[in-house]
Amino acid sequence: MKNLTEIELIEKLQRKDELAFSLLYKFYFPAVKSFICKNSGNAADAEDVFQESIIVLFQKINDPSFKLTSSLKTYLFSVSRNLWLKRLRSIKLINGNDDAIDNYFDETDELIFELKPETSKEDKLQKWMTRITENCQRILKAIFY
Repeated sequence: MKNLTEIELIEKLQRKDELAFSLLYKFYFPAVKSFICKNSGNAADAEDVFQESIIVLFQKINDPSFKLTSSLKTYLFSVSRNLWLKRLRSIKLINGNDDAIDNYFDETDELIFELKPETSKEDKLQKWMTRITENCQRILKAIFY
């Protein structure tokens, strides 16, 4: 079988070619599964999220105004990541600003995400206080303390 370009793969997806959907699972699902399993999820969660991501992709590629500005793998991973973070937020495992997710690369250059414990409001405020000038800090302390 010849190698498919992403454009050809998208065209096959638009034609609802079953092989194209199989290729998505084969080549793009493992990264999503790894991310979700490392961030409070399991294989079943990963499958659900990836299926939702494929639905989003399928809706988008059939919209004439849609333009893919990244690789297909990046797009699917980003959609999956956002759907998973939304689900975690809905069950209150992370706060709303995604500060609980730590992004880094391991030795294999695979993107890994880890959950950090949620930061208290006082810790967040203290962190922001260190970023502003001393004059602003004095004013805020006078107001709030």
